[in-house]
Amino acid sequence: MAIDYNEQLALLKSLQEIDSNLHKHQKIIEDFPERIREAKDAFDVVKTEMDSIKASLAESEDQKKTDEHELGKSVEHLREREARLYSIKTNKEYQAAIKEISEGKRINREREDRILVNMEKIEQLNQKSAQLNSEYADKEAVFRKAEDELKEEEEEIRRIMQDDENRRPDILSK
Repeated sequence: MAIDYNEQLALLKSLQEIDSNLHKHQKIIEDFPERIREAKDAFDVVKTEMDSIKASLAESEDQKKTDEHELGKSVEHLREREARLYSIKTNKEYQAAIKEISEGKRINREREDRILVNMEKIEQLNQKSAQLNSEYADKEAVFRKAEDELKEEEEEIRRIMQDDENRRPDILSK
């Protein structure tokens, strides 16, 4: 029986192409987790920034509430102190009460300033949060789309690889 070297060479070439394609496709599949991670990283950056803004917002709101509560208590205390001014008998007690009232008013002004600063900060953070929510939704959609496309591509490559693996034994036997 005569061996047809051209046919054998063609079969070897086909086998080599299949093996080369399998290797190439395997490399592509191995890169998928990295490609998905890269897409997720862009999404995670916005998520991290959003979480940071939410934390800053909560902190500013808590500080504002604390200052407002302390301001309310202090104002009430100063009113009581001012009402008692008229019942003080000695000049020394009167001077001490005036000094206490003056110091309380100064502290209250500082609290009011902090409240205003926190209100401005809260407003800015709310605006930035709204902007980031929109950006977050966009990045999430891009990430989900990229993830879906990569999964579809992986399924297609796996199907092609399966076809090549099914053809390989036939060529190998010849």
